[in-house]
Amino acid sequence: MTLIPPRHTRCPQCQAIGPWREQHTAPFCSERCKWLDLEGWISGRYTIPGEEIRGPERETTPDEEANREPPAKKA
Repeated sequence: MTLIPPRHTRCPQCQAIGPWREQHTAPFCSERCKWLDLEGWISGRYTIPGEEIRGPERETTPDEEANREPPAKKA
């Protein structure tokens, strides 16, 4: 019987090579690399090229409406 060697992959964060395809951190080698990658997306360091899509403006809630400053009067 021939054993199939484990597939090794490269961690997208630190570039280390290892058999972590089956780990809960896949495709990353560790929790640290997984969190560093997430921080990159949250901070805006990583982006997907293309035109930004903006959603519709949301309506204000009654609480927000009550706390809104009245418009300044013109002199």
